[in-house]
Amino acid sequence: MQIFRRIYPVLIGGAIGAVLRFWLEVHLGSSLRFPLGIFVANIGGAFIIGITLTLLPLVSVRSGPILRLLIATGFCGGLTTLSTLAVSLAETIVRLGFAPAITYASATIIAGVLAAILGRDLAYFVFRPGRSI
Repeated sequence: MQIFRRIYPVLIGGAIGAVLRFWLEVHLGSSLRFPLGIFVANIGGAFIIGITLTLLPLVSVRSGPILRLLIATGFCGGLTTLSTLAVSLAETIVRLGFAPAITYASATIIAGVLAAILGRDLAYFVFRPGRSI
């Protein structure tokens, strides 16, 4: 029975994240040269998870695990997408060659890591450890 209580936050967060990713792809575009919607979804998700995993230890012990499932596992899991990134890279390789695909993959990885660090540092700056939320 315990497992079902943990599935609901993942289900809700994942649904919202997936819908937001779809919206970003539709409104920002997903061209072959640079799939901006997918890029923004992945970088935004990295930023959000950086903030989330930094702030969760500062919230109550009781709500922290549920919030992690809702936001980090569910929402960020639905928002970010390795499979869509992989397909975009494969299509770019087939149509345009390796150089544009490597450029996009590198930009995604570097920007994602920087966004996660920025999210973490922003959370530390705004909500200093030892200070309650």
